[in-house]
Amino acid sequence: DLLIGAGNGGAAGTFWSGVGVAAEQGFRFIAFVVAARMLGLTGFGELGLITSMVAAFGTFAGLGLGLTATKYIAEHRNSRLDRIGAIITLSLGLAVISGSCAAAIVVMFAPDLSVHLMNSTKLVTPVRLAGGLLLLTTVQGVQLASLAGFEYFKGMAKVNMARGLLHFPAIVLGIYIFGLTGAVGGMLIVESAGVLISYVVLRNTCRRYRVALKIKGMTNELFVLWRFSLPAFLGSTIVSPVIWVANLILANQKEGFAQLALVNASNQVRMVLLVLPTLICTAALPVISSEHTQANGSGGSKEAIDIAQKYSSIIVLPLFSCLVFFAGPIMMLYGPEFLPGSSVFIGIMFATGISAVGSIIGISMASMDRMWAGLGLNVIWAAIFLIVLSQLASKWGANAYAFSFSAAYIVLFSLTNWYQKERMLRITFVRIFISGTYLLGITILCLFTPAEWRLIMLLPVCMATIIFSLWIFNINWNGKRQYGPRKEEGCQ
Repeated sequence: DLLIGAGNGGAAGTFWSGVGVAAEQGFRFIAFVVAARMLGLTGFGELGLITSMVAAFGTFAGLGLGLTATKYIAEHRNSRLDRIGAIITLSLGLAVISGSCAAAIVVMFAPDLSVHLMNSTKLVTPVRLAGGLLLLTTVQGVQLASLAGFEYFKGMAKVNMARGLLHFPAIVLGIYIFGLTGAVGGMLIVESAGVLISYVVLRNTCRRYRVALKIKGMTNELFVLWRFSLPAFLGSTIVSPVIWVANLILANQKEGFAQLALVNASNQVRMVLLVLPTLICTAALPVISSEHTQANGSGGSKEAIDIAQKYSSIIVLPLFSCLVFFAGPIMMLYGPEFLPGSSVFIGIMFATGISAVGSIIGISMASMDRMWAGLGLNVIWAAIFLIVLSQLASKWGANAYAFSFSAAYIVLFSLTNWYQKERMLRITFVRIFISGTYLLGITILCLFTPAEWRLIMLLPVCMATIIFSLWIFNINWNGKRQYGPRKEEGCQ
């Protein structure tokens, strides 16, 4: 079993990643629930717009360096230690430069961003503080990605747990003293601590592998930027900026910040649904990259893709079913004024669910250097999302956001899996298709179920989904072996 038995990058790595990210996301979720109650509907919408702005500008600052670091460290950590040192130094150096430039732009143009784009004069100071977040998140992204390349997930867990423990006191205390500005300041404190801890962990990891971080040899790795980082960067610059543009479209509608608050609340829970699939993909990328390099793209990488995908499905399907049928009480956690956003929550959860069950296919494209194709698929996703939202936002508000988000991900899900069909096992393609269809069916059932009946149906639907997920996990197409050499291939 390639993925489970892959040392630190297998079950142990996924476990430690799970512990760290679960702690961080858990404390973050609690902090944002309290923040929503303290800031109110409009204030929480404003906070959501600022955090999406950080994500949008952060993708430009990131330059696709994190994914590049993970892939090339995983490929060369057992052979070319000199290259690893140069790649890490190059990635971190560029991250500092690009992050500083992005932060400076945000700080200088904060009044224009606040007044002309965000339609609010009181967001100037929070936006300027968010410029500091840009620099810190860009650098830390490369640091954590480098640790993932070494498959040192225990170290990543330490960083994430420390950040998680700081989230609640920093954000809540900041809001209590300074309001919305304090919330952004609290996030700035959390990210500052994260960068320092990540630096210590990465430095110790490099010493353990006898990797020297040096400037010499960096220029020899510049071709990596064209071959991998550039398309990764262009692909990433589509997703977060497009989400920010979508948030701006919604914020500029009637009662826009209140509508955006419903989206922001749903997105906090969205991160919970993505935690474990993201961890599986993080653990799988170095394994798939290594297998693809050693076996020249043959069976080993396909098996690793299939293993990662079936574990994603067995986690996502039951959790998704429980979340959507529990939508009302979840939204009530943020306050009674959030309850009308239950349908928004369900739509965003559906888009997240189909993204999660197919996420390993995007990782497989990265491991096979198919980033330019990924860029094209992301362009299609962005066009559908923004075009549909711009047409419906004035009538449906946040529901238009959820609908357009789901429609875009359905198309991306279908095209991505069709494109990669010949590069994965047949059973993987079948499982992804069945899982996506099941998610759509559960979503339709939930939307057409009266709100007062959803809690009654919660238990039977979740039990049925668990049984279905176990069947998906153990399905064996036509009774043939899922893994191992085929008869016609032989063992050479």
